[in-house]
Amino acid sequence: VLYATTTNRGAEKTPVVVFPPLGSTRRTLLNLQAAFEQHHFFGICVGRPGSEGASLPGSTAAEQVAMHCEDIVAVLDHLQIPKTSVLCMCAGTTFALALAAKYPDRTTGKFLILAPWTLPVDCPKHKRILRFAAEYLPTGGVSYMVSSLFRTMINCFSKDFLAEKLQKQLSAEEKEHFEERYQNKPDGAFARDLDWSMTTDACTNETMDIMVCLSKSSDVGFDYSNLQDQDIVIWQGDRDSMAYLPASQWLE
Repeated sequence: VLYATTTNRGAEKTPVVVFPPLGSTRRTLLNLQAAFEQHHFFGICVGRPGSEGASLPGSTAAEQVAMHCEDIVAVLDHLQIPKTSVLCMCAGTTFALALAAKYPDRTTGKFLILAPWTLPVDCPKHKRILRFAAEYLPTGGVSYMVSSLFRTMINCFSKDFLAEKLQKQLSAEEKEHFEERYQNKPDGAFARDLDWSMTTDACTNETMDIMVCLSKSSDVGFDYSNLQDQDIVIWQGDRDSMAYLPASQWLE
């Protein structure tokens, strides 16, 4: 099991497990370091099975989710943390909800979900093409194809190009925050951060991540009714073209 933490753990800091999006690794925690320190959080990010050459991924979506939840509990035990809050992003959402359902005694019930991926099979408000793919196409084949295309795109374009494209999508407020963060850093620092946090040498978990994203909640071990007592906050940009707003509103 591979995991990362933010620095300077202290008794006064709230533990938060971070579930990163598709294509990112435990190194994503680097990008949250300053914010976590500012707000007195102790961040923990556990690599999903198959990520960065860690334990082999599961053979099914249910097994992948179960293994990841078990790994997180093992890390919490190792760090002697009885309960944790949760921050999840996009494809990490399903894993986070499963953790709360499978191990309710290990979470505080405090969740922040950023631009959630909502399971298309469950959500009648999702995009029709995604619902069709999840319900009627062979999940394994679709997952492998999408994973291969995703990895090809990541490898075809330089991180400098991807960084430039991302910066062009920022709102005025985001640009202000971005410039403040990188004003005293050398040119290309953002591209290097992006490259480091997305490095996936010997990574085989993206296919399984996508398979999880195309599954039913009941197939990966949770029921939405079991989560109604959780304190869940969803942040969703109304101009976000990747996380589908009607689906996020349905999840809320």
